[in-house]
Amino acid sequence: TFSIINLQTENQLGLRLLKYLDRERRNLYKMKILASDGQHIGALSLDIFILDSNDNVPKFEHEQYEIKLREDTPIGTEII
Repeated sequence: TFSIINLQTENQLGLRLLKYLDRERRNLYKMKILASDGQHIGALSLDIFILDSNDNVPKFEHEQYEIKLREDTPIGTEII
């Protein structure tokens, strides 16, 4: 899902998305990144939380609904 890429300077790296994310399938990615210069090893724990987007079509039981409301119906009244 992700790949590590080199940036312009030698002490930076980036993370590139390789495919679309779907929060309904997975909402968290945990990874550990290790770097070594031959003598020393550095480690970084990274948690990526996926935020939801409105990508699902609403679902209804019927194609059409017809209701009648009084004009003095209180705000917040459940109508269907």
